[in-house]
Amino acid sequence: MSHIYIAISSHGFGHLAQCTPVLHALKQRHKDLKITIRSMASDAVLRDFLSFSFEHIQTPHDLGMLMESALTVLRNTSHEAYQTFHANFADKVADEARQLSALAPTLVLTNTSYLMSAAARQAGIPSLHLCSLNWGDMYSHYCADFAGSDEITEAIYQAYNEAEAYLLLTPGMPMPEINNTIEMAPIARTAKPNKRTLKFEARLANKKLVMVTLGGIPFQFDLQDWPKRDDIVWLFPQQSSEVRADFTTLDEIDMNYIEALTHADALITKPGYGSFAEAGLIGLPTLYLPRGDWPEEPYLIEWISRHTAIEKLSTPIDNQAVLEKLDQVITDRARFKQHKKSLGTDQVVAFIEQYL
Repeated sequence: MSHIYIAISSHGFGHLAQCTPVLHALKQRHKDLKITIRSMASDAVLRDFLSFSFEHIQTPHDLGMLMESALTVLRNTSHEAYQTFHANFADKVADEARQLSALAPTLVLTNTSYLMSAAARQAGIPSLHLCSLNWGDMYSHYCADFAGSDEITEAIYQAYNEAEAYLLLTPGMPMPEINNTIEMAPIARTAKPNKRTLKFEARLANKKLVMVTLGGIPFQFDLQDWPKRDDIVWLFPQQSSEVRADFTTLDEIDMNYIEALTHADALITKPGYGSFAEAGLIGLPTLYLPRGDWPEEPYLIEWISRHTAIEKLSTPIDNQAVLEKLDQVITDRARFKQHKKSLGTDQVVAFIEQYL
């Protein structure tokens, strides 16, 4: 029986969104495939994304970037965390290699843990990375000015390059320091576009549904002063402390996240792989709050601009601008093809199967 050990970053939900379509496809094709998931995400979150049984190891394996909010990186704190992490990096690699040897998986897959590819190499187990970014580029972007950052960055790239390949998802950042990248088409979760529940029909009553989410990193919107218009219902999947007649929840419309997204009229979010790929592949009109100097952002915006109508919002949020831009992108939706196939899933599965 083949066994995949996959380490998934908990830096937001986008990393899960990239991996879970691949895992579902692999389980459909290989019924006896054992999957072990290493993630700091809770069991409840993982089961929102996955419909099959799996082993769950809830211990950290990467740092990502430490965040003040969904939009703001903590540069100093991130650098300090990387300094601590790399102070005994060789010992960490050796310890992880011993644990991998004991589990003896057929393949180590990461999104996107350089620690695990270094450990897999030491344990003699093949490894692959799957992501649209890597932490070496992100750390270097934010922390290159700090003393000792060059050595850390070099160690990160060296560890990444221990993998057999880096499956670089579209839209993704260029990775000149990674010497084994293979470009893959976009990956996104999908739902049947014609599955409307009775509760959905009753709640919406011919109104527009606008989903508002910044993904898995906490961000509190000011709901007391949120825009209001009679023909719009607002869905906040991660925030429901405020109750207003024009606010709804996933439970109230009897849908999961991806089903609700598929039936929404528009999305308000930040530039992130999961939300942008999911919206782009179904042509969902999108408004976004910029992340400032997040280096992945321009590549995501360039890609989604070719697949759906998008507009940038300012912060703090201008209520009138939100309503006007929603009308604009919803009107522009007709110019874009909807419900495209997520070709990256099949490409990645075919590549992974070489190692099973």
